[in-house]
Amino acid sequence: MCKRILVGMSGGIDSTWAAKRLVEEGWTVEGAVLDMHSSSPVEQARLAADSLGIPLHIIDCRKRFKESVEDYFVSEYANGRTPNPCVVCNGEVKIKLLADTARNLGIEKISTGHYVRIVKNSETGRFEMYSAEDKKKDQSYFLWRVAQEDWAMFHSTLERAEKESVKRELSEGEISHDGKESQEICFIPDGFRVQFLRERMCDEERLRSFTEGDFVTLDGKMVGRHSGLANYTLGQRKGLGIALGRPAYVLGLDGNTNRVTVGFEEDNVRHGFAVSELRFVSLDAFEGNIECLVRVRHRGILREATASVVGDRCTVSLKSPEKTVSPGQSAVFYDADGKVLFGGVIN
Repeated sequence: MCKRILVGMSGGIDSTWAAKRLVEEGWTVEGAVLDMHSSSPVEQARLAADSLGIPLHIIDCRKRFKESVEDYFVSEYANGRTPNPCVVCNGEVKIKLLADTARNLGIEKISTGHYVRIVKNSETGRFEMYSAEDKKKDQSYFLWRVAQEDWAMFHSTLERAEKESVKRELSEGEISHDGKESQEICFIPDGFRVQFLRERMCDEERLRSFTEGDFVTLDGKMVGRHSGLANYTLGQRKGLGIALGRPAYVLGLDGNTNRVTVGFEEDNVRHGFAVSELRFVSLDAFEGNIECLVRVRHRGILREATASVVGDRCTVSLKSPEKTVSPGQSAVFYDADGKVLFGGVIN
């Protein structure tokens, strides 16, 4: 008897190809689409599932998504931090609910359109995460919050797939897909982040985030007025409206003083930083120093580092400086073979 597998589908290229490949491999495939918000691709997923001849389950999770992802996104910006909604969504909503749904349906395995490799360590029994073969599409950075119990059900269909081959194979067939790449903030149209924050913040948050304040340099000198912290992100260069003689960058956002610190390119670097909310992925929890590689943004360069772990926190010393280390973003730690050791939130 063929094993059943539940595939998270969006109607896009990657998840449609994953479902198609699993059908071809002889799995009994069922699809699932998460109805998370008003822009959820329910109809696109339905068309893709119909073209593959597989059933589709619609998972209504709008309340869960709002509380876990949207509210977190707003709160982080209100506190002058840069949130990473995809990381929270994967761990708390997307893969979690896909695994829960599969369990309820008596389905043994799940899969998605993520480019990542999951392997069970035969000695420790732990499920280890590795970068996908296609390094340009690798999504391991976004997946460090997924629980071991959910990885235990995961079949990494796209671990060795090359994006260009995936696109070419689907274009040559008659399988329905919308051809779109997933966008980082799926619940906010491009260019509408500030409007979304204005609408969703409570009065206190809105006042704190959109009240004018001072642009200051690293030595505390006031060099202009800003239009509200929520209008800026760390590393931003364009649209500051101040003249310092050469391009200036946002170096810090301080919700307590309502100040935006600015400086020049050479100031926009860090040699170390602190991380909290650690989740151990391919390693059991430990304390002490570890030599590793760290990534502080999706597609960012892997930097050699020493991480000093104490409890669910660590301090990171970089061997070479990194630009724009943003509080609220994820720091994900790897070994030289692409294994994800652990991840956390930058302070």
